[in-house]
Amino acid sequence: MNPEWFIETWGRLHEPFLVVNNPIEVALLLREGGNALVEVNTAKRMFPSSVAPQLWSKLPDLRFTPKPDAVFNRAPTPKVRSSVLKRDQYRCVICGQRPADDVNVQLQVHHVIPWVDGGLSEKKNLITLCHTCHVGLHPHFDPELFKLIPNEEPLDDRELKRDYKVTKILYARAWGKSFETF
Repeated sequence: MNPEWFIETWGRLHEPFLVVNNPIEVALLLREGGNALVEVNTAKRMFPSSVAPQLWSKLPDLRFTPKPDAVFNRAPTPKVRSSVLKRDQYRCVICGQRPADDVNVQLQVHHVIPWVDGGLSEKKNLITLCHTCHVGLHPHFDPELFKLIPNEEPLDDRELKRDYKVTKILYARAWGKSFETF
């Protein structure tokens, strides 16, 4: 990796970034998020499992994020497919048809950015369409479909508790204290 290239590129793009050299700066990065260059020994100490090679995906705002292997598969997992159908209220987001009103309606989960063009099988790139709208979609990539994806539902209590616990553990590591003192 070439840190100078990142610094120059983020500068040209007017993107803020941090240079992280110690656990205190790691805590700041975790709290604020964004782009950062993390000194390799600090990264190895604070995030030993994250230093290992992983699959990453480019986000629309030019940042990269780690992704689980399943999002690179053509078909979404059954759990993701079900959550997309539920999010879209079991209806086609274009015409509004739903199987509850007509047993002949078949719902399909569609990649807004096609899988063959690098679109991932994750909720923010998937939308519910009926068979008729899916077949009639031309061009197959229509960025206007992103506007039809409803806002994400709020985190449930279990997810909030998990995120809170992870944050406490990371702060404890950054300050060199035990988890229980926070």
